[in-house]
Amino acid sequence: MNPTVASRGKQRALDVVLADEDSTKDGHIWHLPSLQTTFCLHWKCESLPYKCHLGSPSGPHLASFTPICGSPRNATLEVLPPGFKCMDDIVLSVLTIEWWRVARQSSAYAE
Repeated sequence: MNPTVASRGKQRALDVVLADEDSTKDGHIWHLPSLQTTFCLHWKCESLPYKCHLGSPSGPHLASFTPICGSPRNATLEVLPPGFKCMDDIVLSVLTIEWWRVARQSSAYAE
């Protein structure tokens, strides 16, 4: 099964819009080809909360996300004012990253 993501009326393969930033899989790059080619969100996931930056890992900090990870607390997403203009992409990207994190632990999507 090849997972897909639908956005702005187009469906794309997950591996086209979400890439591992490096071999450690502690970071992800979110890129929608239909947008300007320089637009991408960098999610750093090596520690909690995950942090989202625009354009590069050192770009403007747009959002932070803390997944549940076995804790009884609720997951939280905080979008900072610089991230308001790309809120849709932040929400869709973090939902996709979280789905992928959980799915990789499942036998249905084992690597």
